Amino acid sequence: MKLISDKDWNLFLRDTVAVSYHRTEVGRGKILKCLRETNEVIVEGVNLKPVAVPDPDDADNPMAKKIWIETEHPVHYSACRLIDPDDNMPCSIRRVYLADGKQVRQSKRSRAVIEREPHVPNTTYEERISRPTAPHTTAKEDVVEVTYVPPELPEIGGAQQEQR
Repeated sequence: MKLISDKDWNLFLRDTVAVSYHRTEVGRGKILKCLRETNEVIVEGVNLKPVAVPDPDDADNPMAKKIWIETEHPVHYSACRLIDPDDNMPCSIRRVYLADGKQVRQSKRSRAVIEREPHVPNTTYEERISRPTAPHTTAKEDVVEVTYVPPELPEIGGAQQEQR
């Protein structure tokens, strides 16, 4: 299998795509994961298949009854097309450079720039640093404390020697 090169890969995490199969649109959704090693992507709400998982209410019993849930399975890269922000239709894209030198994706039909959706973390920095630490974790104050002071080096022969 031939992998798609980095310069030709145009689908990224959180992009909205339309998935089609033989010119029939199967569904639309956001990309949850890119599987570059197999040229596939996982799209939210598309290509759902039933999977048997252990019942969470009876997790300690290995012979517990299984429950069936639907999960997303990979879709080939070539079956996905980005959604044009102007007309909300699937489009072909090309890479262009803006005046400031930034490379962006552009719709071939409407020439609209398709921006990448920025990552928004679930928690703020303040929430993350205020979390309680594990019992055997070194405290932040102890990490930054200076505990080693190197000794003064004696001068040799009373004067500095010239380096060659």
